[in-house]
Amino acid sequence: MKEKRSIPLGVKILSILYYINSAFMLLLGILLFFLASIYPSLLESGELEQGLTAEELAGFQALGDITWLIYVMALVVIIIAVLNLFLGIAFWKGQNWGRIVTIIFAILGIPFALFNIVSAFSIANTLSIVIILIQIGIYVGIIWYLLQKDVIHFFTSKKKD
Repeated sequence: MKEKRSIPLGVKILSILYYINSAFMLLLGILLFFLASIYPSLLESGELEQGLTAEELAGFQALGDITWLIYVMALVVIIIAVLNLFLGIAFWKGQNWGRIVTIIFAILGIPFALFNIVSAFSIANTLSIVIILIQIGIYVGIIWYLLQKDVIHFFTSKKKD
């Protein structure tokens, strides 16, 4: 009789969070593609200029036509959405590569968060500082959790299902 491995609760939660993040990222990517498609007509109509100060308008016009940049951003966001979907599936199926990639991303996220916290201190933005500290705590918590023996065992044990 085959014994089925039980998925640890934290792994289930992380998998579901990857699925949710993937859906939101996909919606954002679609929204950015839509924005890029209507951006040139918004520029021509002058609708983007309404409500801007002269300084904001000058900075906005200095950017020129950024349609290509919006398309690139949309593509990157959709690629991230697909990666998150694959990571969610990998977690649910107990594939160790998903655990390793998540640990690597969390480790890489910490220096970026520290860089952002320096920026937040320079402008004395308390809310940003708190959010970044929470973000660092989440990264550390994810790394700690994914290095626990029972979690490692779930991802590295022979598939029995």
